[in-house]
Amino acid sequence: MPIPVFDQQKTLVPEEDPKEGKKHKLAPTAIFLFIVLTIVLFVLGEFMFRDVNKVFNPNFDSCHSSIKGTIFQPVKIPVDCDLNQYERIRLILHADIAVPLVLIGILLFIIVRGRKMVMQVKALVYAYLLFSLWMAARIVAETEYYFLKHHELYGKYILFITLIVILSALIILVQKKFKKKSQP
Repeated sequence: MPIPVFDQQKTLVPEEDPKEGKKHKLAPTAIFLFIVLTIVLFVLGEFMFRDVNKVFNPNFDSCHSSIKGTIFQPVKIPVDCDLNQYERIRLILHADIAVPLVLIGILLFIIVRGRKMVMQVKALVYAYLLFSLWMAARIVAETEYYFLKHHELYGKYILFITLIVILSALIILVQKKFKKKSQP
């Protein structure tokens, strides 16, 4: 039996309008629902982080109640709380959630990249890609915070290297967009 080969130019959903020059627009309701879906995905991710930490972190009970504080009341850490271990386990648990979601987002991007899609499917895919990027940014920020707080020497270098990589990628992306606009 031959292995099926998928053509990258095939559409995921048949095009409604065969004219190439016509732009597809989303209805205002679809844009609103896109924003709501994205927000719901972000909130779901935050709840996943909180609940996984609460259930699987063995130091949650001894440390979490002490970390809460307000501007007017200083945070008091009890003697039996190992804050470094608590935050390290929390970071590992959050990475266990974020890394698979980011990999699924990358896989989704690879699958739909280069294919012609109707605007409705694009909006749905963009919501999931935004969620995946949020998870990646969140886990990078948590890692940076952990290293800056507990390992200052390594933390500042990791922070600067991350900023250099992000800024370099943004410069390349902006330059590509500018080049496309400037060419007729």
